[in-house]
Amino acid sequence: MRFVSFTALVVCLCMVLCSCSVSLPSSQSAPSSSAVSSSVESSAPSEPEKIDRLKIGYSKTDGFNPYLVNDELVFHVSGLISEKLVELNPEMGLDYRIASSISVNGLTAIVEVRQDAVFADETPVTPQDVAASFNAARSSQMFGASFAHITDVQVQGSTVVVTLSHPDSLFAYLCTIPVLKQADIANPQPTPSGRYTYGSDSTLIKNPHSAQNASNPFETIELVDISNFDALVSGLSVGSIDLYSTTRESVTSSAYTSRSTSFNTNHLVFLGVNSESGLLAQPAARTAVSNAIDREVLCERAYYNAALPARGAIHPLYSCVTGKQSISTASNLA
Repeated sequence: MRFVSFTALVVCLCMVLCSCSVSLPSSQSAPSSSAVSSSVESSAPSEPEKIDRLKIGYSKTDGFNPYLVNDELVFHVSGLISEKLVELNPEMGLDYRIASSISVNGLTAIVEVRQDAVFADETPVTPQDVAASFNAARSSQMFGASFAHITDVQVQGSTVVVTLSHPDSLFAYLCTIPVLKQADIANPQPTPSGRYTYGSDSTLIKNPHSAQNASNPFETIELVDISNFDALVSGLSVGSIDLYSTTRESVTSSAYTSRSTSFNTNHLVFLGVNSESGLLAQPAARTAVSNAIDREVLCERAYYNAALPARGAIHPLYSCVTGKQSISTASNLA
């Protein structure tokens, strides 16, 4: 098993993302050290050009509501429009957004809703909106499997009480869902609650009511209508879009000049070994095969070091499993 850290791979054209660790795709060669040295000696250091406008792909037909369409592009663009209950940070910890806290006791999860959160039209985000978003997520293709163990959602004052069919101490980590207005659950263009709001002529502009407004690097995001993934890659190559994020594992191409970066996700890739008869029908034999596999080599060769060897079923960065998962990442031939 291994966790693929580049599952959400960001590729950008002719840009510098200051907060990211940027590297060239494998299809490109780096300049020689002498060329770099010569370049440094012949020109004075200069500040990167400030870019305040970004072009990204979106689906004009599908819109911005991931509760209506099970589409990767809609999901990523909706993250600019709609604030989430919580977000996972690079260390796989929780950053609270619309929720101020989420606690779980047995079969009950209590979601406290922030009192100061507002939509772009300045109406407050209510517990009723959060409850409606939970119910929409439960019935959606994109989030339905994650919330199959929810049996009931009720509003109690400023909190949302979620009843589960079985205990789930990590329930808060599932709550990376966008919060929409109760009246907008079936609207492909919901009222924004996130960092950006709708501009004119297929653009997004900074949402002045977002708590994260000051950290937004781009004043304007231009939306380019994209029909499918191939069109997305083609748009990058011809320069009609600047950046995309994808869960696909192979996106590099010699057809365009680009930079890429990656961030951790929960995408678990596993190799199953099983048989109804013969030696592999015995658990001890399958355990031996598992022990013989070098997960570090698999991550290095199959995923170009852009994956983490799994020590169990939960991402190793989660603090709750530190020192508790026993699968060896190296081969044990003995």
